[in-house]
Amino acid sequence: MKTLRVFTVLWLSILVYGCAEDFMTLPSGPKYFRAAESDSWGTARPNGKGEYWLKSSFELPVIEADSLPLGVMISMLASTEVYWDGVLLGQNGKVGRNAGEETPGKLVKVFLIPSKLVTPGEHELLIHFSNHSGNGEFRIYSIVTGQYWHMARRGLIIT
Repeated sequence: MKTLRVFTVLWLSILVYGCAEDFMTLPSGPKYFRAAESDSWGTARPNGKGEYWLKSSFELPVIEADSLPLGVMISMLASTEVYWDGVLLGQNGKVGRNAGEETPGKLVKVFLIPSKLVTPGEHELLIHFSNHSGNGEFRIYSIVTGQYWHMARRGLIIT
């Protein structure tokens, strides 16, 4: 039986799903933001169009081999570059300093986490993003971690 669990942290929803025996939950820590031109991180959510960074650190439990590979699914109105422990997992659209440099991304994108990076312990998820092409509203719908092939086949399901 497929399972969906929803954890809400501050304003950001982290959804984790998979088969009941393959569950992985990520502890919910604070999410930090900074504008691209700034060196200062804070918990205040970006307001309006711009180029930003989001980071979150968390402890990853032991993952069973049959749950690999893992992935990160991101649903947000923005172009994104996604990093796991400093390693670029991929991009969705093209992040830009202005609307002319930006190529809008899709609403939902799944990024594969290489198995060699899936180790128990502390990890950091870093997302570089821009949202010049929208109406100025900043929206993250979800960040989902789980079994990559399950997410890639099923897409985003929110109940």
